Amino acid sequence: MDATWKKNDVPEKWNVIFLYLKVRIDPMKKYWCAALLLLFTLPAEAQVAVSMDKVHVAYELVDNHIIAAVEGCPCKDIQVVTDFGTIKEGEEPCAFIFNAPGSGRATFTVSRIKGKDYRELGKTIYRVKPLPLPLVTVGGVQHGDMQVAKFRAQHGMIAAMQDGWDFRLEVVSFRMSVSRNGEIIFNEENVGPAFNDVLKPFLIKVQPGDIVLFSGIRCRKSSDHTISIDPFEIRLK
Repeated sequence: MDATWKKNDVPEKWNVIFLYLKVRIDPMKKYWCAALLLLFTLPAEAQVAVSMDKVHVAYELVDNHIIAAVEGCPCKDIQVVTDFGTIKEGEEPCAFIFNAPGSGRATFTVSRIKGKDYRELGKTIYRVKPLPLPLVTVGGVQHGDMQVAKFRAQHGMIAAMQDGWDFRLEVVSFRMSVSRNGEIIFNEENVGPAFNDVLKPFLIKVQPGDIVLFSGIRCRKSSDHTISIDPFEIRLK
């Protein structure tokens, strides 16, 4: 079913076309952060209105969901293109998905196409930023102390975003090494966030004073991009 944005959806003095950005951070899960991206003026009698939320940018390597609406224009007649990255139609009316290959500046052009009639309505330049690094922890700890009993009860590693980003990245792999009295007594690579069948049995063998090093940490940023996270140590008490 098609949809048409109506003028009474905004104050009467506005005569605008707008683009609304919803950042879908994890392609595998439905976590969203929404922001009003821009408002275009229409010719002559039109007035400008700009309003933004706390998220003022698009982000690289993730799906940035855009809602483009034009007063009196059916969604099927709206086209949005960019000079940086790709845009494809979304599942909802007037919805598009923007994906940028890296950080930089993207120009969005909104047009109306009806048959052979093409009309460019407006352009804007928007920043594309790198996705912030997550805080990677085991049992809520990174670079700190943990009781042996608590460490033995852990099931894996978590990569949680911070600063208002309420979601997690997928942990792809990491290595866990345990040293005791200066000697490495355990060293194993793990695929996925959960401790594997080699790590789990070893947890009951750790002792107070052991130092657990997590290194080689990689998290999934998008379906085909991973990022490296700095190693961290946990001292057992």
